[in-house]
Amino acid sequence: MAEMTYRFTSEAFIGGQSALKNADSDIETELRNVEAFASSQMGTWNDTAKNQYQEHKAQWDAAIAEMKSVLSLKAAPALQRIQSQLEDTERINQSMWAQ
Repeated sequence: MAEMTYRFTSEAFIGGQSALKNADSDIETELRNVEAFASSQMGTWNDTAKNQYQEHKAQWDAAIAEMKSVLSLKAAPALQRIQSQLEDTERINQSMWAQ
């Protein structure tokens, strides 16, 4: 039976953090695309449709602002703390096995 090993690698964790940041950027890009398309079509919409779009857009904008706040003020610092703690634990574990 092969010996099982467990090892934390900060590179993998950093990759996860980068994926989170990229997802945020991708969402922003897609929303800009939706807004550009909607703006290009608005001339064909009646007033009710335009008003409903503006109402929904305000909700989307608020949700995006909340998401950015959560990511920057909570998620990013939490992930940095977790990474630091995992690195500390890995150093401790390695030193125990090295003795």
